Amino acid sequence: MTPELPHTHDHEHQAVPSDLALRVKALESLLVEKGLVDRAALDTLIDAYEHKIGPRNGARVVARAWADPAYKHRLLTNADAAIAELGYGGMQGEHMVVVENTPKVHNMIVCRSTACKTRRACHSRLHGGRDKGCASSGRGLRMNGVHDMGGMHGMGPIQEEKNEPVFHEPWEGRVFALRRAIGAWGKWNIDVMRHEVELVPPADYLRMSYYERQFEAFLVLLTKRGFIAPAEIEAGKPAPGSPAAVPALTVEKAKVLIAKGVPTSRDVPVAPRFQTGQRVRARNINPVGHTRLPRYARGKFGAIHLDHGVFVFPDTNAHYLGEKPQHVYAVRFAACELWGEQASSHDSVCLDMWDDYLDPA
Repeated sequence: MTPELPHTHDHEHQAVPSDLALRVKALESLLVEKGLVDRAALDTLIDAYEHKIGPRNGARVVARAWADPAYKHRLLTNADAAIAELGYGGMQGEHMVVVENTPKVHNMIVCRSTACKTRRACHSRLHGGRDKGCASSGRGLRMNGVHDMGGMHGMGPIQEEKNEPVFHEPWEGRVFALRRAIGAWGKWNIDVMRHEVELVPPADYLRMSYYERQFEAFLVLLTKRGFIAPAEIEAGKPAPGSPAAVPALTVEKAKVLIAKGVPTSRDVPVAPRFQTGQRVRARNINPVGHTRLPRYARGKFGAIHLDHGVFVFPDTNAHYLGEKPQHVYAVRFAACELWGEQASSHDSVCLDMWDDYLDPA
């Protein structure tokens, strides 16, 4: 029997890439070879989000408000303008609303999306792999799908991650950048992408992390819109004779995208249906398709707290049925109205809601 030789550590061990990391790398190489994306533009996007955009910028704004009462007043009065004073704009500071905590009022901000935040904490408790016995395993239309988790119980505690990175793994940053680079071709919009994520089969949706779901939805859209063929994904290279494109997003255009974003506000003459302070009722609808009206608010009564202005309507935009621009309001709901008498009478929830989600009370 051969004796075991001593293992010296005069070299670094290389971590074996995950299957998902390899898939993302293969897709990126395919898209680069087809001329659909510019790798340097991808790097520009990732660098900006990892090192120039994020909570540190918000912390700087808050610190200035603590130290400068005049700036604090400007921030509470016109947040966009005050934030722009510190050099932040576009995706870093457009359509911002700043609120102040007081001894009687404490504000908590959560994502308004019904689909974007399924916590990682739930993934480890669910069995791995695809659920072959799931009755809804296909990518069909979803009504009241698993993605609409607001107000649901049983998802476990929120796990705070100190010093949480922007991307937990390098492949996540590549997925983030690839989606934006292909988005520059104008073949779909953000609401189409969100709806495609909602169409991920429920068992897979719960098992996957945020960027896993984004990647799977991205692959579907790439084939739906004709960017790549399934055979090219399998082969990892362009089909013979396929023409090479010129990337829609260059490094310079990526810098503009970072600075200005892709606003969904619209400067069109649309009259508001409601006024600040007016009592309203969220419509009790169950659309087969995309919506930003969460289940837990449907049929509930609230009051208009703020008119944000005119924005694209996601419910039609997600299905290529037009932008249908209309007013979006911050609607304040008493916690007791949403959760019942056991909720605190001191708590309330503000939700951003489009005109078509509301009726007069």
